[in-house]
Amino acid sequence: MSRTAKHKAEDYGPPIEDYPGTFWSLLRTSAEHYPDHTALICCEQANDHLQWLSPTETDTQQAHFRWTYTQLLRAAKTLGQSLQKAGIERASRLVVLCPNNAEWAVLLWACASIGVTFVPLNAGLVGRTKEMRHVLETIQPSGIAVFNEKDLVQLEEQYSDMLNTRLKLHLDQNSMSLPTNWVNLIDLVGSAHLQAEGVGSASIHDTHGAPSVDDNAAVILFTSGTTSLPKAVPHTGKSLEAQSRSYWSARRIQAGSKVVPIGPGVRAEMQPLGSEAS
Repeated sequence: MSRTAKHKAEDYGPPIEDYPGTFWSLLRTSAEHYPDHTALICCEQANDHLQWLSPTETDTQQAHFRWTYTQLLRAAKTLGQSLQKAGIERASRLVVLCPNNAEWAVLLWACASIGVTFVPLNAGLVGRTKEMRHVLETIQPSGIAVFNEKDLVQLEEQYSDMLNTRLKLHLDQNSMSLPTNWVNLIDLVGSAHLQAEGVGSASIHDTHGAPSVDDNAAVILFTSGTTSLPKAVPHTGKSLEAQSRSYWSARRIQAGSKVVPIGPGVRAEMQPLGSEAS
């Protein structure tokens, strides 16, 4: 039977009957179901990396970074409240230039926890002035987070007129000297803790103020720009869930599986529920 042009692609396929309502509730539910499962592995980061963000006993037998879902969720809530304290409001957009590491994952969860749209960009855009200006103009971000110092310097030199944002965040916690109006990750979270004692110890069952239903974009990705300027591709939590379910089914991914992302997450791939990411 042929499909006529009047039908939309999403009209086909079974409904998602148990979608919890928001991207954050989807992530939080995963953590509640599998609190002790390994959520995140970063082989190039030390086992005590970001220990201050989600305090726990460090496994001295393990050389690399490994967090459970409970640890990831605790860190996301702490960072989410810190972003709120810095003026990043629900439905606003945070641009993120970050390699494939723990900070990327924590920021994604933190943005979801407060209803902020996560906009990961390929750091290569920083050197392509026309495309980068187009992306910033399209997004109109409330904040920007950058991991590599060279990208931060280039952003300040070439795009300072477009970075009048509420937050300029350097994700490398070891950064010592930053340009005016930039803050590093450890200072951002530390200042928020002074105002909200005990943020990091919140229960994993807290809703963290997220709405019960949310049609705002959870993530905005960009096309490569090979045929024209990059185009924004917004995804709600529901669209990410729908794409992921078919992928899990085809690849037979289930709780306890390990998924290995090769590059930084600037394309639409969502972490399978209850599985590990290496």
